[in-house]
Amino acid sequence: MKKLYSLLFALLAFAGVAGAQVVFDFTGDTAYEQFGLTGFSSGSGATYVGDGDIVESASVASNGVTITVSKSGTKDNNRMWKGSLRVYGGTLTIASSSENISSVKFNLNNSKWGAENSADSGTLTTGQWTGSAQTVVITISANTQIKSIEVTLGEGGENPDPDPDPQPTIDWTSSLEAPLTVAQALEKAAQLAPSAQTDVKVYVKGKISRITDIDGANSQGVPYGNATYYISDNGEEANELQVFRGKGLNGNNISSADIKVGDEVIVVGYIKNYVENEVSTFEFTQNSELAAINGEGAPVEEVTVYNKIADVKAAATADHVKVAFQATNLLVTYVNGKSVYVYDGTDGLLLFANNAKLAEGIKAGDKITAKFSGQLYLYNGLTEIAFEEVADLAVNSSNNAVEPQKVTIADVNNNQKDYENELIQIEGLTAQAEGLENRNIAFMDDSDNEITVRDNWNVLTTATFNTTTPYSVTAFVAIYNGAVQLYPRTVEDIDNGEAPVEYEFTGDGSFENPYTVEDMQHIVATSTSEAVQEDAWVKAYIVGYINGSSLKTETAMFTAEAPEGVDGKGEPLKVSVSNILIADAPSADAVADVIPVALVAKNLARTDLNLADNPDKLGAQVWLKGNVVKYMGVTGLKEVKEYSLDGQNITIVNAVKADAAKGAIYNIAGQRVSVVGKGLYVVGNKKVLAE
Repeated sequence: MKKLYSLLFALLAFAGVAGAQVVFDFTGDTAYEQFGLTGFSSGSGATYVGDGDIVESASVASNGVTITVSKSGTKDNNRMWKGSLRVYGGTLTIASSSENISSVKFNLNNSKWGAENSADSGTLTTGQWTGSAQTVVITISANTQIKSIEVTLGEGGENPDPDPDPQPTIDWTSSLEAPLTVAQALEKAAQLAPSAQTDVKVYVKGKISRITDIDGANSQGVPYGNATYYISDNGEEANELQVFRGKGLNGNNISSADIKVGDEVIVVGYIKNYVENEVSTFEFTQNSELAAINGEGAPVEEVTVYNKIADVKAAATADHVKVAFQATNLLVTYVNGKSVYVYDGTDGLLLFANNAKLAEGIKAGDKITAKFSGQLYLYNGLTEIAFEEVADLAVNSSNNAVEPQKVTIADVNNNQKDYENELIQIEGLTAQAEGLENRNIAFMDDSDNEITVRDNWNVLTTATFNTTTPYSVTAFVAIYNGAVQLYPRTVEDIDNGEAPVEYEFTGDGSFENPYTVEDMQHIVATSTSEAVQEDAWVKAYIVGYINGSSLKTETAMFTAEAPEGVDGKGEPLKVSVSNILIADAPSADAVADVIPVALVAKNLARTDLNLADNPDKLGAQVWLKGNVVKYMGVTGLKEVKEYSLDGQNITIVNAVKADAAKGAIYNIAGQRVSVVGKGLYVVGNKKVLAE
């Protein structure tokens, strides 16, 4: 039976009866059809217009209720995505032709809801509107993802659920004097939603059961100063809580001289339910600290409080030092995820939120008073405070002008620290290439001074540049190992008076017309967990792997052999089994030509494709189906679900359930089975791994 636009139109009570409810569902396989669209979207940005993009107002109606989605008006079009309606700006209007609307419930995808969303009447909370009106207009402030909308007419909705996806209340009360046990922490963490983390820091006491990563350093030999290890109540490798890249006492650097297996520790930090390939790992997030080790607590550390950014910059070194920054009437110049840029009228500073929730409620144009506490350091030469707490935050005023300072390349290059982390504008620059190379592009002025623009926030991936016309570049000044880089906020920050040239995609992400690697490089992915597109097919060649945690020239290995050298434990380096690099040509040997693909443990994709065990796969053509996310610092592919080596026979790497929808199931011996245990099976001519 054909679905009607894959939209669930449900009238749960007769029209005209108090409490009648109409439900609109946006999760069906053809949900895009309800708005008259021809498919789902698979890209982002104003220059990308896909089948599922809503470029003009679009409506859907049922049982006297109409929902209208306006044009976005932001850099991202409103669009139908597979599994949700995604609204980035504009308005969402719900109208009734009969009774007044008493409540509207938005069932959210990944809890995505614009913090500044507002309604023209009634009361709007996260995912819920209540009131009495025939028409409700919701103004969307930021990324809002909706799986379904439930509209209640007439009476009802008087006691709405303020949270459309309620989570249990978890008591995380703990302290250095009364820490949780590992068992208690694991029990509570299991109640966290996928990818959610605690709002407060948690103290947990346990014994180190194993250490998996310590004494690492960057390409310049500077120690990372963190360690990844596990703790359990009895020190055994079972019922463990992971400490991911944790720091030592007082947040200081940690090395193998500081901890060992068997040490009794108290760790303090935020706990997260980290999910990958549908498997949860409960862990302390990066930059947790040791509060005590073997009965000895961290000594009380005197923290310096700064009031001027100039003093902060003067005090910053490569070492991480605990500080507090007390700001009064500080102008917020830009917010992007965890990055908060501020200006005190003289100097600029980057505040990096270790917990993204700390940056909520702060936006560009705000003037704020607050006290930020965290670690001060130079990150490859750039001054940052990675703040872990913010106290007494008050927004004194909003919508203040954020104006760039007009300067020259010589001004910035000769006075790096004066302009560091400040918004500037340089006019009369000529692009030295038509596109990015490794996320960078050089611009030159009439005096042959050159400066690098880096696409730090993935806003230029779909842009090409005219090398003959002058540009005005607006961006934040960054310092990377002694050289100035400019970080633009949007593609409009690189302006030559012409509309940017839109990249034309070769593929559409289907198996029949898969993406190329170049296509993938033009899809903007900013999150390591939230997919820009799910179940996308990519066709490419396996050309190497990454020896490290990010894609760089020094970490990209265009070989199936192990790199020279030893790891932190003195063991010879090995070929990574956790990732591969793919390119559009089998001879590719530059980072600009590749994207990384994650290979998850206990998955056929890792078993069959990693170059450590399958060196013959170097140069092999492969079709991969997975989720498009930010991986290794760039747009990449994770959670590979299917692959093919010939474009015909497909191997399913996920576990399979024996149900009729998948057809007959056979074991490797060719015998038809009805019960599936662990092992390999053939389902519909596809090899399947059941776990």
